Amino acid sequence: MDSAKTPFHQKKPLVRTDYLLLLSGLVWSLVGIKLILLAYNWQIELAQPIKIYVDIGGTILAILVYVLMFKFVADKNIHRLLDMPDKINFFAFQEFKSYLIIIVMISLGIFLRTSGFFPMSLLAFSYFGIGGGLFLGSTNYYHHLITNDLEDD
Repeated sequence: MDSAKTPFHQKKPLVRTDYLLLLSGLVWSLVGIKLILLAYNWQIELAQPIKIYVDIGGTILAILVYVLMFKFVADKNIHRLLDMPDKINFFAFQEFKSYLIIIVMISLGIFLRTSGFFPMSLLAFSYFGIGGGLFLGSTNYYHHLITNDLEDD
């Protein structure tokens, strides 16, 4: 049987581009919040001065991660989606290589949490920074959706 004629290929989940932009923003927001909550739960057991350092350092790291990395990744992804037809495959909200990076990052996170090689304060700092950077990056998607909708009116 020709693979192009299988039911899977005939029923691709096609979605409007603006919905994929919203989905991307939501995924970035939710993952960012999840990482921040993990960091928060880990720092509960830390002494007060260390908590403050983790919070301040994590906030600074989040801003740096956003400005130096995630802002560009989000903008590149927004433009990539806008250059596609109006309806595209649901799974196209991220590039294929991004799925591979996500798998590596999740695996690395699991390893770091379970290995005991790093103190929880360092993990909390890192998770706070990456989670905050992801959350800030999600605002690029929302900003595009809001400003694009206002221009259409």
